[in-house]
Amino acid sequence: MTEINIFKKWEPILGLQNAMYVEGLYDDYEGFRILLKGSGECAKMLRIKFDPPLAYRAIDEGDLLAYERVNSYSNSGQWTLFVVENSSYLSWFQHTSQGIHNERAIVHYAIFTSSSCIEVLAEYEPSVDWLN
Repeated sequence: MTEINIFKKWEPILGLQNAMYVEGLYDDYEGFRILLKGSGECAKMLRIKFDPPLAYRAIDEGDLLAYERVNSYSNSGQWTLFVVENSSYLSWFQHTSQGIHNERAIVHYAIFTSSSCIEVLAEYEPSVDWLN
């Protein structure tokens, strides 16, 4: 049996804190972007911009009880950004879209904080930068 939802630590930029918090989630004329911030007075704001995402979902961490991320990544509570291999979310998306994206190299990105779980399916790597 093949393991599903294998979470791999994602480090797209230097200076990330282990635990970060969602400051904002925007999907408007400027595109889809997520703002994250670490703890502490000197923590910087991180922007992750997907241009464009194919799909995304957000759910409160307390409601994601059946997700097996703890088993797939032993330090899941000590990191925020992941890429998911053998993704059940991507499989669902491919099925729902009746395979029209099957030839594309779609990546499942997962952003897990102590209170929010945001998952994004994207064909193109997001831009990631510090805002301050």
